[in-house]
Amino acid sequence: MIDNSGYHDSRHFKLVVFNTQTMEKRDLGTHDGIQDLSNNAVLDKIRVYADGSFIVTLKQPVKLSIYQHVMI
Repeated sequence: MIDNSGYHDSRHFKLVVFNTQTMEKRDLGTHDGIQDLSNNAVLDKIRVYADGSFIVTLKQPVKLSIYQHVMI
């Protein structure tokens, strides 16, 4: 486990982003949080799978800025 320097009470997770318009996949590495930076990210759905992984679907594309935690 990587030592947290951001959210000390959070666990790290692997962030993989999919762009369904361009059919691209990008691995954005390991992070310990996601925060809405622009307030224009409209949540469509959240699903949690049996293995503990989850998917967050947004209604529109957003730009990502990566710090210790993920800003969307």
